[in-house]
Amino acid sequence: MCNLKASDIQRLLDEMQPNYSYSTIRKVYLFLHSMIKYGKTEKDLPKTYDPFLTVEMPDESAVRVNTKQIQIITEESIEAIKDVALSYKPDGTLDYRYGTALVFVLNTGLREGELLALSKNGIQQDMEGRKSIHISETVSNVKNRDKRIASHYIQIYHAAKVSLKQQGNPSKSGSLEMPEYHVGYLWAASDQG
Repeated sequence: MCNLKASDIQRLLDEMQPNYSYSTIRKVYLFLHSMIKYGKTEKDLPKTYDPFLTVEMPDESAVRVNTKQIQIITEESIEAIKDVALSYKPDGTLDYRYGTALVFVLNTGLREGELLALSKNGIQQDMEGRKSIHISETVSNVKNRDKRIASHYIQIYHAAKVSLKQQGNPSKSGSLEMPEYHVGYLWAASDQG
């Protein structure tokens, strides 16, 4: 890794400009910077080694590919999805096993890994009887490189990426207040099998 020069990194970033968005180029920059920082922390690289001293990120206006804009589902579409997700069969069971989980995600804005990491222990109730969900971790499926384990992918649990307060959702110390019926439906639906 010590053979990596500032000119190599700069050339890589410059070559990415015609085909990648500023966001992608920045992620590559931050990844390489983190790898060098980690190598210095682990004493695999000399403390004085820093090829990033002269590397410059391209100006965002010079990058040809625009960063994708986030598209928001309309209120009408959300209501239509909720109606279908919470529909019932004639025998009284839900049409869709995970319909309540979908509605829960629509109402909270949880990421996939945050939803998958939820447990009943995360449900809290305050003195006034209001229930909330505490989001403290997320789960990721990563490729298993340990040949002793038969599974191709393993789940890794780690701290949640961003607190709910930072996502702009109503929050008290990492908790999200939820309408009571969603909490009950979520667990009831997951128990249906």
